[in-house]
Amino acid sequence: LNTDLHNPNIREDRKMAKEDFIRNNRGIASGNDLAEDFLAGIYDRIAARQISLKEDDDLRRREAGRQSIASMDMFSSTAQVRRKKEAFHREREDMVRQSELMFTKAVHEGRQGIEY
Repeated sequence: LNTDLHNPNIREDRKMAKEDFIRNNRGIASGNDLAEDFLAGIYDRIAARQISLKEDDDLRRREAGRQSIASMDMFSSTAQVRRKKEAFHREREDMVRQSELMFTKAVHEGRQGIEY
């Protein structure tokens, strides 16, 4: 009943009705029926509040945390890529400036070659 009522993959029109639950539990008390109001109460409580193991709840919370971290990582990785590109361009510009300085210095000193 719990899975039937709370599984999102089961269409609403296919979920077990209270009357079906009561009918499915006929004769389960040593061949006798349990009181309909007792079974209806069980149905109503399960319908109102899903039965869930603590381990399952913990797993769902961890998965939700991972998904939220993953979505943050997507944005932070985009920012990280941008920062890497910016650092690369700064480094490239520094290398170009250093090379220009070396060439200018070599020309002024009249050297034929440049040592790195």
